[in-house]
Amino acid sequence: MSAQQWLKRGLAFLGLATMSVAAPAQAAGDAPPHVEITIHADGRLLVDGVASSLDELDKRLAELASAHGIVWYYREELPGVEPPAIIRDVLSLIMKYRLPISFSSKPDFSDTIDDKGVSHPRKK
Repeated sequence: MSAQQWLKRGLAFLGLATMSVAAPAQAAGDAPPHVEITIHADGRLLVDGVASSLDELDKRLAELASAHGIVWYYREELPGVEPPAIIRDVLSLIMKYRLPISFSSKPDFSDTIDDKGVSHPRKK
């Protein structure tokens, strides 16, 4: 199952199918503030490259919402490994603040995935 298929299925399962997915291309000068969220296959959570707890993420997302920012989201996928349970909690926090989200298939966030599952270079 592709990452996009998994994502659509997971969001529907979580009742988050209406989550706002950010447009893939945006001029660098017009880019809103963002937070980079990485979820490793073993469940470790990184926020802007730093190991974080859900409480720390909650505070950071509250700040981001006040600044009208966007979440950049990457999840490590390993063949045969079930997605970690923390994903549900992370997506719920993103929804709590009604933040748009930009999905990436690369750990360096150098791409963004559109609503059809196609990867595009991210303009930073």
